[in-house]
Amino acid sequence: MDSDRNRGDICVYDVKKCEEPSSGPHLSSEPSPQPDPKSYRVPSLVPALITGIKEIEWGSNAAKRPWAGRRKIHASDIRDMSHARELSASSLVEHRLNIDQIRDIHPHSCIDVDDPELSEGLSREEAKSRLAEGGTNKIDPPKEPHHMMVFLSQFHSKLWMIQTAAAILSIVAFVITHYRGHGDILNLYSAAILFIVVGSMYYLSFRQERKARAFLQTFEKKLPEKTIVIRNGDEKAVDVEQLVVGDIVVIRCGSRIPADLRILKSKGLIIQSAEVTGNEMPIECSAEMAESGVTALSATNLAFKGSYCIEGDGIGIVLRVGKYTVLGGIAQTHQHIPPPRGKLETELSQFVHFILILAVFMATSVFLIGCYVTSFQNTLDHFMYGFIVIVIANIPQGLPATVMCELEIIARKLSQKNVCIKRLELIDELGAATVICSDKSGTLTMNDMAVTDVWYNRRLASADRRLVRSAQASAGYLIEKPLPDILSVMCVCNRAQQEHGNRAARRKHSSRFPATRASSEAMTTIGPSFSASSLSGDLERGGMPRKKFTVCDPETGNESTAAMKRINNLLIPSETSADFTAHPPHHGGPVQPRRKKKARIIGSASDVALAEYVELYASLAAIRERYYIVYEVPFNSVRRWQLVVARCLADTQGGVSDHLPVPPTGESRFVVMMKGAPEVILARCSKRKENGDVTDIDEGFTNDCQSTWESLGNEGRRVIAFAHRYFNAPSDTRFDGEGAGLWKEGSLTFLGMAAIMDPPRPESAQAIKQCKEAGIKVFVITGDHPTTAKALAVQIGLISGRIDNPNKDWTVVTGDQLNEYGKEEWDALLKHRYIVFARTNPEQKMTIVQECQKRDETVAVTGGGIADIVLLDDNFATIVSGIEEGRLLFDNLRLSLAYTFAHLWPEVFPIMLTYLVGVPRGLSQIQILSIDLASEMPPAISLAYEQPEKDIMKRPPRSRKSKLLSKSLLFYSYIVMGSTMTCGCFLAYMSVFWYHGIFLTDIVFTAEQYWKEGAENFTTASGNLTLSEGDQLKIKGEAAAAWQITLVLAQVFHLYNCTTRRISIFSHGIGNVISVFASIIEVLLLVTFVYTSGPQYILEISPPPAHVWGIAPVVGVVILVYNEVRKYIIRNHPSWPIVKLIKW
Repeated sequence: MDSDRNRGDICVYDVKKCEEPSSGPHLSSEPSPQPDPKSYRVPSLVPALITGIKEIEWGSNAAKRPWAGRRKIHASDIRDMSHARELSASSLVEHRLNIDQIRDIHPHSCIDVDDPELSEGLSREEAKSRLAEGGTNKIDPPKEPHHMMVFLSQFHSKLWMIQTAAAILSIVAFVITHYRGHGDILNLYSAAILFIVVGSMYYLSFRQERKARAFLQTFEKKLPEKTIVIRNGDEKAVDVEQLVVGDIVVIRCGSRIPADLRILKSKGLIIQSAEVTGNEMPIECSAEMAESGVTALSATNLAFKGSYCIEGDGIGIVLRVGKYTVLGGIAQTHQHIPPPRGKLETELSQFVHFILILAVFMATSVFLIGCYVTSFQNTLDHFMYGFIVIVIANIPQGLPATVMCELEIIARKLSQKNVCIKRLELIDELGAATVICSDKSGTLTMNDMAVTDVWYNRRLASADRRLVRSAQASAGYLIEKPLPDILSVMCVCNRAQQEHGNRAARRKHSSRFPATRASSEAMTTIGPSFSASSLSGDLERGGMPRKKFTVCDPETGNESTAAMKRINNLLIPSETSADFTAHPPHHGGPVQPRRKKKARIIGSASDVALAEYVELYASLAAIRERYYIVYEVPFNSVRRWQLVVARCLADTQGGVSDHLPVPPTGESRFVVMMKGAPEVILARCSKRKENGDVTDIDEGFTNDCQSTWESLGNEGRRVIAFAHRYFNAPSDTRFDGEGAGLWKEGSLTFLGMAAIMDPPRPESAQAIKQCKEAGIKVFVITGDHPTTAKALAVQIGLISGRIDNPNKDWTVVTGDQLNEYGKEEWDALLKHRYIVFARTNPEQKMTIVQECQKRDETVAVTGGGIADIVLLDDNFATIVSGIEEGRLLFDNLRLSLAYTFAHLWPEVFPIMLTYLVGVPRGLSQIQILSIDLASEMPPAISLAYEQPEKDIMKRPPRSRKSKLLSKSLLFYSYIVMGSTMTCGCFLAYMSVFWYHGIFLTDIVFTAEQYWKEGAENFTTASGNLTLSEGDQLKIKGEAAAAWQITLVLAQVFHLYNCTTRRISIFSHGIGNVISVFASIIEVLLLVTFVYTSGPQYILEISPPPAHVWGIAPVVGVVILVYNEVRKYIIRNHPSWPIVKLIKW
């Protein structure tokens, strides 16, 4: 098969145009009569000639150009999204083919036209060959940009653009001053350092982005999507990427459509394909051929890749895979559209704008004031040392690297906790969640269900495996009626399957065990020699069954004897389907049971539980072989029931089913079986079966049923009821049409109920407790009965269960009640912190989420759908862990900002003093760069590794309106910490002058003439001290070093006060080893700068007097005291007005 043909594209031409492709295979211009679809086979992937479509044979020329006739879609051809969809679906024609013609196009798929569920599918060898030739079923993501393009994209950062501009201006200033004959080499140094810094930041950011991209790609490997296909007659779970054209796909409720499919069989199949077709309404699918003129996007017999099955199930054949699907075509037109920006990205962008505006405003103000004070003399110097330096001082150099590092660290933590993040910036939004809407089964519970009790004959019977086995081992054990009928409904009205069973074979073979009254009686005498039928007596005697049977063919209803051998084999439970196998007894002694390995049963948890209970008594295969299912309505959360109609394939001679006569010639015996919510099933029944007798349902029986299911529900059990009805009907009746009226509402016979227990996860209660302490609302959304859902909520500690408490903050609501709610009712309902929504469907779940969002809630939802945050274990505790990590991200980013902003004012203030008061410069631009890039960056990044505070999950969620850069944070960093450090630095600066006998009044307005190279001798105001040029430069260098020492060491103390926002540092401790090493590096760099000749020359500093080192600890103590008092007030007096100002 041609590789491109295997990808699923079929080239077609319109017969009405009667045009022949210029370089394609020869086509006759004369229209041909439509052939009989069954009279031909098309060996190559080509459709037959049907109305409006001409067959195209793949010749040698076409093989060279297999895509001849298909126009390539370019982005420039797209007018709008609707047009893009139409172009992408333009090559699909299979919706106008019937199933016979589909079978002829795909002969290797071995499609069973009468019942596609019985199709054999592709062979493994054929599927492997097609996969090798045609490629995988994968829509290639947008092409990863080249490394050079990623590197160049880093230049878009506004923070670094302004630094690059500052470097260029420094060079310009150096050139101008050099041209005038007094060029300052420090300008050149400053420019070189800025270029090195910017280049290093570009590289680090580029490297960090590459790591983030690679890390996100590892998430894709953690999310292998599976789908069920039929190959070689077996159902098999395969990776979606392994699908090939011609695969038979099993579509189930809740599953994602893995490729473009042609529906071959629909059982109430409803597909939501809004994102692919643009149709907001779900589509009820069918397998019927579309009428002429119906487009592919409007056809009801096609399902497109990326859609979701929201109800029912069905069978489909793969038409297109990968980039050749409609979704793939749409994706190609969207590769140039950037993804939407997250809240974190938006806030960071706003923060950068704020910093740039602040820096330019402050630099411009200082520059103009300085020029005015000096009567606009030395304007160029003011620009270089005022404007440029202040801009540099205001920019947090390492912020982008810190943010990327923070995101990656948190994402790795989440990955270890089974939370996969597809977009890193969404971590913050998860941390801001105020409401969790959680499913019940599998999320709060273990999804490991088991039948605990069965209710029939108005009493409960335990389903404990040991008790059942013990009873079966007793002599003369009899199954009490109507338990055999209940077991039959449990088995047949059930979609669970044995893992290695051949589904097609189970449905295809016509031999079935009798399904009539006699068959029910056949299950009532199981003795020590275990059997699945009334033949136990014969088996006890070591012989084969002696009762005579009439076995009916599933297609004709006539007698069939060919299957008797299979029945005889199935009557004895197989070694793979029962826990114990029966063997002919030894002479003189009872049979000793022998334990065998049991085949695993797969399916929904409730169906598996029922199937495992059936296997305590009989073989699943043995019971299912008695029926041929002709119609099925799958379970969904709206109607809350499942129904099957089956033809009874075996009946004892002269036997009756519920007193029905033997069906005459041309008719067959059918049975309708239902299971579902007990209140729904009971409403459809008019009869009940007790001890084998069928009687009318009266009020007393109804009350007994209701009290039973409510009692079981209060114990946390899920209750499922069972009913059936036998009837005779023509053998060829179609039950999806007029035949549906053969059983009427209220005409069924109620059999009994089963209680299923799904134990809660051990960690769910602790996770619920964490949510309560964290102020997070928890809504449990389930389809279970209110009593069952409420009981689970009580077990996990979500609600108290006491309804007499007037201040209770919980409630239980059903889906039917939600349908009647208006705005006022929703307002009142959502004021509750904990709500159990019972008997709800997916649409109501979406309504709940939307109503929460209307009230400014941030909602975390579990369940199906396309998500950027995926839980690999569907565990409620994992959601809570994700929220904790999201909160930690926000906290640590704020810690980094608080730490970084605190040193900006101490860097700007000495420059302002120089140009406003005329004192010698306390910091040069090179010193500022050394502080920002060498000393301060490691500690700022180390805060990304900080552990969460002990109360991180004991405080309420932050408001949606809260900003990363809040006013209180600015007040803390700029006003409080910045001013405190500035005072300490100024004190250290002046202490150097005091040490040399110089006072503040001596140095005011002296910077223009003194304290620089070429300066004249400086004499103090008292006249007692005269300093030469060298003495002036030495004292100025010592004062500058004192300012730098005090600032850096004060930040070391501040670093550990920034590790928490609410908890005392003494309680939190110092557990971040990274911050310890960062502090050591910071101090070592400082000592190197101050006491090494090379850095001294570049920074223009000198070693200061020893007392300078004692000023910084005093500043650190002040910082510590302030922060401890601030945190104490926040923790213990949160209602005080001052808290709004000091809490960040």
